Amino acid sequence: MEAAPCCQSSRAWTCKWALEVRAEWVGKLKSGEKRIEVRAYPLPQLLIGVPIAIVVPADMGCGHIQQSPCSGLPDVVPAGLSGAHVAGCVVFERVKLYKSEDEFVQDQPHCVPIGSPYGWQQGDL
Repeated sequence: MEAAPCCQSSRAWTCKWALEVRAEWVGKLKSGEKRIEVRAYPLPQLLIGVPIAIVVPADMGCGHIQQSPCSGLPDVVPAGLSGAHVAGCVVFERVKLYKSEDEFVQDQPHCVPIGSPYGWQQGDL
């Protein structure tokens, strides 16, 4: 998903939608260094061009998070939930589907290191 940071982080508080992001990638998303957010699923079309809050869980709750990509939050997060905070917002411009590992490795605006559990995974979408 190709992203552009929102111009004001305060807009995140008015976002209807949110995306959980690991703390170490929030700064890169907000600065624009990380322009592609990698997911195993496409962003729903109705969310293209819509401000989406960046939510960071305090504790991923899944053991050693460097080796275990998992969510620390439920699918629906109530406002004021302890253990998570809104770090800003992002607007996704489009969805990009990588057709090969080579294509993924060459496209570094995602900032995902080679061999990361968050990197290229072969499979159907």
